[in-house]
Amino acid sequence: MIDKVVSLLRLKGEYLTPEIKFFIVALCHYSARKEKGVIIDTEKALANILGVSQSTVKQGIRYLEAQDFLLCDKTEAAVVKLKFKDAFFKYATKVSGNVEVEKIVGQRIDNLLSSELFKSLSKRVAAKLFLLTLLAHSDEYGIVRNLSIKDLQELMGRFSKDRHRSQLELLKRAGYILAYSPGMSGGLILGKQKSEYLIKTTYKATHSSPSTKTHSPLVIKNKSDSDFIVIRLSGLIDDIQKVDVHHQGTEKKINNLLHDLSLDGINEIEKVGNAFSGEVRGFQIQRYIFTLALYHLNKHDWKLPDVAQVRNSLDFEELFSEKFLRETLRVLIGDKEKISQKPLKEQVTHYEKLKHYMDQLMKSAPDTIATTNTNAQCITAINTLIAHCVVFTSKYIVKLLSEKVYLSNTTGIAVFSYGEDITLYFH
Repeated sequence: MIDKVVSLLRLKGEYLTPEIKFFIVALCHYSARKEKGVIIDTEKALANILGVSQSTVKQGIRYLEAQDFLLCDKTEAAVVKLKFKDAFFKYATKVSGNVEVEKIVGQRIDNLLSSELFKSLSKRVAAKLFLLTLLAHSDEYGIVRNLSIKDLQELMGRFSKDRHRSQLELLKRAGYILAYSPGMSGGLILGKQKSEYLIKTTYKATHSSPSTKTHSPLVIKNKSDSDFIVIRLSGLIDDIQKVDVHHQGTEKKINNLLHDLSLDGINEIEKVGNAFSGEVRGFQIQRYIFTLALYHLNKHDWKLPDVAQVRNSLDFEELFSEKFLRETLRVLIGDKEKISQKPLKEQVTHYEKLKHYMDQLMKSAPDTIATTNTNAQCITAINTLIAHCVVFTSKYIVKLLSEKVYLSNTTGIAVFSYGEDITLYFH
């Protein structure tokens, strides 16, 4: 049944209030242990069991009955019988089949809903639903990415910026959330990056058993400097989108950055350690580069990748904004063919043309591109810079982690960035 609970928490719907959704989630979890359905003396008793108000129980039951999701039998004196219908379970599994949720995430949610510590967290049910929703969207390290306020509104019901701010502070004070990194905007090319959350997975209420994986964190504290690689890269991307990349000034900046990234060995490690800091805009380039570097190191058994390997692995849909891709497609097909507002992937003919074009550009060396299309030059230049940065960073990570952990025993590493620090989680 816990998989149904996780699906409910990931399912967007027309919920009247966060309180009603929490009631549905909690009732689903509680009913898992009741083969014949939930049988209680009064609605007040059920409210006490689930940690909600009696009015929320009444509203929740009415909502489920109206959707034809629940059988509610009150024929016997002072006894209420509740049983979910098959339609509810079909509804609760509407989450797309390609969404994979780590098994350990379900365990944490199960433990949390069974915990007295969680029940005493707050009288504000919405805060509890907020935490459960974050957990349902987290990875095994407790990192949550790509949830905007709008997403949370669709997942929870009424959820404003003020509610988000106050409930986030409540969960941080209670120790459930270790860090929060707000979303950023990187302009036309890189688009927007949604917020990130770091949940404390070792918190007593979420801890499942002694066999639960433990994660060792390593925080990279950055130094203050005005010449960091990531700041220069971020600034270059701003330049690239404003002018032709063959503009003399921009080309010189690109060549200077590439020269600084071309390290012969790890003896210049201090220089690499100073490379990542400052206000990183848009795509949170620090985390993106670190994540790619770790991916390649894992894939190649901790041997350093080369620029060509990294360039071939970059995904245009992951790197560039939807708005920039639409602009590129418009240049590619001309004004005669109309591009609709539907997601590009749903416009099959257009998408295939775009994909073929982008794949060619993403895997090409800079000197093989001969075109007057400024977008093509932008794509190739940014792709090259990112690939060099990933190789550059890989050298730093190998040096850093080889001193902290035996790499052959490392099964996975996650990256979380907030402020000027990068946190690596490995086990």
